[in-house]
Amino acid sequence: MPTGNHCLTPLATVAGGLLAGAVGTVCLDTIQYLRYRRAGGRESPLAWELAPVQTWDKAPDLQG
Repeated sequence: MPTGNHCLTPLATVAGGLLAGAVGTVCLDTIQYLRYRRAGGRESPLAWELAPVQTWDKAPDLQG
């Protein structure tokens, strides 16, 4: 894809990477939450995302 004579600055590439990471995280969290709801989960998205887990041994297993 030609960009002409425009050169991206380091700040623009960092901003683009941060934006891409945020969008990717939201998409993956949305998919996981929808799977959780289909499996019978009843928590709100915020309660599901920030669930109180004391140790990793007590964390829910998403591998099923």
